[in-house]
Amino acid sequence: MPENTAIIVLSGQIDLIINGYGKKRGIMEHSFNSDAEWFVKQIGSRKRMLPLFAHLAATFTKRVDEDLDKFIDQQAYEKVYEDEKLIEYAVPADYSGRHQLLTSSFNDSIIFTDLLPKMTLVSLVSIYDAYLARLVKTLFLVKPESLSLSNKQFTFAQLAEFDTLDSAKEHVVDCEIESLLRDNHVKQFEWLEEKLGISLRKDLPVWKNFVELTERRNLLVHADGIVSKQYLTACRNIKYPLDETLVIGEKLSVPQEYYIEACDCIAEIGIKLNQVMWRKLLPKDIEAADDSIVGVTYDLLLIREYSLAETLLRFATTHPIKNHSTEISLYLKVNLAISLKGQEKNTECCETLDSVDWSALADMFKLAAHVLKDEYDEAASIMATIGSSGRPTKKEYKVWPLFRWFRKTSQFKETYEKVFGEQFKIIAQTDIDGEEDEGEDEKGGQKAIVETKDDNDKP
Repeated sequence: MPENTAIIVLSGQIDLIINGYGKKRGIMEHSFNSDAEWFVKQIGSRKRMLPLFAHLAATFTKRVDEDLDKFIDQQAYEKVYEDEKLIEYAVPADYSGRHQLLTSSFNDSIIFTDLLPKMTLVSLVSIYDAYLARLVKTLFLVKPESLSLSNKQFTFAQLAEFDTLDSAKEHVVDCEIESLLRDNHVKQFEWLEEKLGISLRKDLPVWKNFVELTERRNLLVHADGIVSKQYLTACRNIKYPLDETLVIGEKLSVPQEYYIEACDCIAEIGIKLNQVMWRKLLPKDIEAADDSIVGVTYDLLLIREYSLAETLLRFATTHPIKNHSTEISLYLKVNLAISLKGQEKNTECCETLDSVDWSALADMFKLAAHVLKDEYDEAASIMATIGSSGRPTKKEYKVWPLFRWFRKTSQFKETYEKVFGEQFKIIAQTDIDGEEDEGEDEKGGQKAIVETKDDNDKP
């Protein structure tokens, strides 16, 4: 048999390759945090932008419809009505081109308006798949022995294609990830549970929604949304609450409310999976994992995604998740209370705060508790005691979502001026060198000054 066609099984050599995967870079070098940040931004942009583009598409459709109606009123003749509805008409030959253009534009806009949320839902699942590939690659990097090497076969020609050992390693890993992504999402979770040695779906109510939306995505991609027996079976297997009237052959749509819930579902699954894998694979890296979940949820609070923030913060403050320090636990507890207050869940907010004895803690945490309970006189007193050199800093008073409600009060504005010697205002400016100026909103952006009298922080 010619050398370039011989089939060889290199289990021992491939074991050596994979067991060395990641060691050159160090076992602690991973991308859990950057992957989480990327993922949340991707999902968030789709969640926030679809309603805008859907509105624009609907507005355009309405405009074209009005233009077509006007054209028919002015130019059409021999009109036929049925139940007061126009069903047939004739158009002068000289105006046939204009009529064809308006009709085509109207039909195109109708199709696109219907298609837009479906395309975006498909892209949600695609982003999740790309994100899962990143997480699995990190799994192999941190725990190379988890890569299954049974029945791996290579030809001499295939091996000769690799210029370096690193490229061979990457190829083996990429092939394993590609194989995993071909499976359905239920089997992917089963695979992860086996590799990690833990249950990922226990106490995860959103799992049913996740399976349903991935199955709906399959229908949209392969069957134009037409309900199939496979879809119904998959949903019934996980006891998803299907509409009792839904039957095979019916066409599914993507209503706005469903789409918003789908975005939150995908985000919740993705971030929880990230945190569980991170803490399981790198138990000594718990501080970084804590910092990541604090950062992710803080960013959600900044853009007032309170419901999703609450879900993730309850996860981060509940057994079996452990935090590396009491301070981090308190930050998470405060942010959970902020998410509840933002949803006007005032009773739950107070219950969360009452679960901690704030009197024995640092002034910053005492301040947080008073602010969230609307005890603004007490909050102003502590704010004055903290002064200009403690925490919260001047910048934190301006950007921390904790102070969203407090910033609107006379107590805050007067105390702020006494402490910092200036009227309260927020200056957001991106320096030409990329450095932040004092008092800049940490999110940067174009220069803007928001004076207290403008109250630009409305719910």
